[in-house]
This record gives sequence, C-alpha cells and structure tokens, in this order.
Amino acid sequence: MGKYVRTFREESDDLTITDDDGNAHQLQPGGWVEFRADIPLALTDWTSAETNAEVAEVTARILTRQVQAWNWTDQRGQAYPQPDDDAEAFRRALLDLYLEERVWLLNHCWQAENPNA
Repeated sequence: MGKYVRTFREESDDLTITDDDGNAHQLQPGGWVEFRADIPLALTDWTSAETNAEVAEVTARILTRQVQAWNWTDQRGQAYPQPDDDAEAFRRALLDLYLEERVWLLNHCWQAENPNA
C-alpha cells in the first residue's frame, strides 16, 4: 500500500485578473487545487534565480512538489495534466499559467503553512 499523503484543498474562485479596461475576470471558475501538507515550501530556491525565466522555472519546480491534484484548464478549456500522470507535462503546464495563477498557487501554499501570519 502506498504512503498516505496529507493534503488540503483550496477553491480557486477568488482567482481573478483585471483587463486593461478595469474589468475583473475569473481565471479558474469552479476550480480547486489540492496541495501537499507534508512538504515545507523551499523558498530559498529563488536565491539563485536571476532572470524572469529562471524565476518561472524555480516556481514550477516548487509547485511540482506542492500540488497533489487540480482541475484547472488552459485558455481553451482543456484540462491541464495531473502532477502524477506526467511530471514534465505538469511542469510545462505550470509554465503556461498566467503570472497571477502562479502567484495564487504560491500564496495559498504559504498561507496554509503559516495560518497565523
């Protein structure tokens, strides 16, 4: 039998982006993400990142460890791959996200670890 992994689920209905006209749009309506609760965030990984591309790669590496499952879709409504199905496809999906989506994921990981902060 596999090891039990403790997770927590966050609804992503609060994830919005504002367009140039000031209109807010939900990026993942009805969405949810299950995060691993047994792995601390490795925020020190960013200390060596110097470019935006390197920051995106480090962010993807951190989220690959933290996200257990999700139901998010791309801009065409196609489901993103699950982390356990294909790690490389999942990493590419993370890099495909809007910056606001990656920030939302990181914030929710951090808030779950630091509920009193």
